[in-house]
Amino acid sequence: ELYSRMARMNMKKRRARFVFQKWLEYEEKHGSPKDVEQVKSLAAQYVQKLQSREKDGEDEDEDEN
Repeated sequence: ELYSRMARMNMKKRRARFVFQKWLEYEEKHGSPKDVEQVKSLAAQYVQKLQSREKDGEDEDEDEN
């Protein structure tokens, strides 16, 4: 699926937010409640990953895309 591939990419925070929002909107309209929860969970994991990188001194927002 397109959204899941995009979620695995390294992206700027703004782009990641856009991708997760659009994916969530899609799943809310066309998916099951389980799919909606999966997107929310993946978004939360992505945020945790970003926060841990920022604590380690890596700010990918400046380097990537």
